[in-house]
Amino acid sequence: MADNVIDAPEIVIADGGNDMADRLPFIEDADLKIRSICLEGIDAKYEGEIKDKAIERLDEELGIVKRIGFASAYLTLYEALKAVNAKQEDFCLRFTLASSVVSYTLGLTQTEPVNCSPRLYPEFLYGIRGDRRPFFELDVTPGLREKLKDYFENVYPGKEPVTIKFDEKEGIESIYIGELDEAERIGDHYSGVFNIGLKSADDTSAESLIDRKIMEACSPKTFEEYVKCFGLTKSRGAWEDNAEILINNKDIPFEELISCREDVYEYMIEHGIEKQKAYEIAEYVRKGRAEKPGWKDEMVETMKDVGIPEWYIESCSKIKYLYTRAHAVECVGRSKH
Repeated sequence: MADNVIDAPEIVIADGGNDMADRLPFIEDADLKIRSICLEGIDAKYEGEIKDKAIERLDEELGIVKRIGFASAYLTLYEALKAVNAKQEDFCLRFTLASSVVSYTLGLTQTEPVNCSPRLYPEFLYGIRGDRRPFFELDVTPGLREKLKDYFENVYPGKEPVTIKFDEKEGIESIYIGELDEAERIGDHYSGVFNIGLKSADDTSAESLIDRKIMEACSPKTFEEYVKCFGLTKSRGAWEDNAEILINNKDIPFEELISCREDVYEYMIEHGIEKQKAYEIAEYVRKGRAEKPGWKDEMVETMKDVGIPEWYIESCSKIKYLYTRAHAVECVGRSKH
C-alpha cells in the first residue's frame, strides 16, 4: 500500500552555514526577492487576524530560509513553473513542502498551512531546530513534465550545468543543477547539487487514493478522516496488524489512530511532553526505529511518566515508516476541488 520511495535525505546545515546552500542554485538578492513575492501572496490570500498569524509564520520561515540558503531553491522552482505557465491542477508538492506558508504564498501549493485542519507543522519541513534544507519533489502531469524538462534543458537562465536523469524503477525524472560528475552519490541521491524530482501524478479522486479495505473499515466522511485514511494507506506498518485491529475491535477512537508522523507529535504534546522531545519521538517512530531496533529506555520512561497508554506505545512499535500529513492534505485537498 505504501510508496516504495521513502523521503530523500534532507541536508542538515551546520552552524556557520553550508557551502552548497550558498552556491546552488544561485539567484542574486534571492532573500529580498522571495520576501517581496511572499508578502504579495499574503495580501492576496489573507485578511483579518489570520493574516497577522500568516505574517508571523512567514517571518519565522523566511528567517530559516535565509539561514539555510534556500531562497534561491524556492525561486528556481517558482520561476520555472511561472515560465511554463503551469496550472495548479497540473502539479502537487510531495512530502513536507505543503506545510510551508512560503510554499503557499509563492503559489506552489493550494494547501493553506496556517489555519489548516488537520494542523500542519513547519518543523517537519525545516526540522525542529530549523537546520534542515528540504528537497523538491512534485507529482506532475505528463504535459507539465515535458515542459519543465524543456525549460531546464533550453531556457533555464542560471549559469550552473543542468543534468536530467530518469529512474525507470521509481518513475522519477530528476533535474540536477550543478556539477553532477563531481557530486558524491548518497543512495539514489547526490550531495553538492540541487535536485527537483518529477513523478507522475496519481488518480485524482480521493477514494482511488485510499486502500479499499481501509475505506470500508473506516468509512471516512470528513476531510480530516480522508486525510487520516490516506496516511494509513501510505504509511507502512500503521494499518495491518495495527490500526486495523484497534478499529475493528472498537477499542480506540478513530481520531486517535496513528496515520502520519504529525499524529505522534500531537499526541505527545497533548499529554504534556515538550516539543523537542515530542518531535524526537515522532521522528523515531516515523523512521521505523521503534519497530527496529526498538524503543530507547528514556523514551519509554518519558511516555509512561505522562500517561501515554500501553496500546499507543505498542502501536508505534509496529510502524516501519510514517507518511507526512502535509502530502496527505495536499493530495486529498486536490482531489476534492
